[in-house]
Amino acid sequence: MDNQATQTMLQAVEAAKASARKAESTYSAGVSKINRLASQQIRLGVGTAVSQVSDIASTVRRVNDDYFAAFQTLVAMLDSQCRPLLAYNPEVFAIREVRDTIKWLNDESEIKTTFSASVNDSSRGDVAAVSYVPTMENKMIQKFWETVYDTHPGKDKFEQAERQKAQMQKESIENRVKAENDAYKKSYETALAAWSEKRAEIQKKREAEVKRELEQLKKDRKQDIEKRYAQSLKNGQNHKTFCENKKKGHERALAKLGFFNFAKKREAKEGIKISICGIAEAERMIETAERVYQKETAELDAWIRAQKAVLEEKVRKKYPMPKKPRKQTAYTVPQKIVDESTRQEIYEAMEPGRKYTMAELMDTVPALADMTQTRVSGHLRQMIDVDIERIEEDRTVYFRLIEV
Repeated sequence: MDNQATQTMLQAVEAAKASARKAESTYSAGVSKINRLASQQIRLGVGTAVSQVSDIASTVRRVNDDYFAAFQTLVAMLDSQCRPLLAYNPEVFAIREVRDTIKWLNDESEIKTTFSASVNDSSRGDVAAVSYVPTMENKMIQKFWETVYDTHPGKDKFEQAERQKAQMQKESIENRVKAENDAYKKSYETALAAWSEKRAEIQKKREAEVKRELEQLKKDRKQDIEKRYAQSLKNGQNHKTFCENKKKGHERALAKLGFFNFAKKREAKEGIKISICGIAEAERMIETAERVYQKETAELDAWIRAQKAVLEEKVRKKYPMPKKPRKQTAYTVPQKIVDESTRQEIYEAMEPGRKYTMAELMDTVPALADMTQTRVSGHLRQMIDVDIERIEEDRTVYFRLIEV
């Protein structure tokens, strides 16, 4: 008979809770209606102000009356169903369930609510206020069940068993979480070692290619400078030799002319003058070639440094670094372990260098498909500056993996 009484009590508790949830749903719908009414502006002089205020006040009272009555009725009903079963010695945990449910129903029956409205665009404060407290009879019912539970001979043993059970559950969770954290740590360390080795290999390959190409560039650049210098120098020297020979030819011709060959003398002298200018020009060409050669030779190292930056960017794209394994935080709370797993999925789904909007991430990561944007945003906030960076371009927010 004990088990039957216990089962009947628990069924009565579940029925009361189901009825309470239904009453809460009805109350929520009523509150939504009140909020819509109260959010409307009440304008004097149009003939509806009084009816609007009256409608709000009556709706407030009706909604809260129904809610209060439902919960207080459930207290009396649950007491009337369960009190006779005490004669059949129900289990102590069933008595505690009845006590807790009655206390919750009475606590929820304490209501204090006000609603405000505005008249002619100016707030007029509260237009309706309600205040409810549990009835004295129901407070006495609550006190009765508290006394029944507190004086039950099996209470101490039951609570001790509950504490032991809770401790065992806590230890079980801690052990499971520790095992998961230890397994992850081992897996992470293995993955990190493999990543470090691969990264070093790629870095070595990058440096070797940059060094090889830089040496070739330096060699080619130096040859080009020397080739242009030699050609400029040759051109200057050839021009100088040509002008010197012309000058000598004019001088010899001038020496052979007689006293009266004035026209030819002038012509020879003009040729000598032009040749002297040509020699000066050739010497300037040689000097310019020297200056350009010295300048380009001096700037060779700076040019190589600039080419090195270009080559490093080229090999960075040619040999991309592998994605670094994500280090998860060790948690002892199961829900936080689930959250960390979700962030791990986000990290693994993102491609290095690519920018994602929140909508694109929700489409890309299966774990985010059924989440609200608020929850997804919460996960991303936890990852910013640790795993990802937030970028804002043209009023659009993007997320990108932090490159290591």
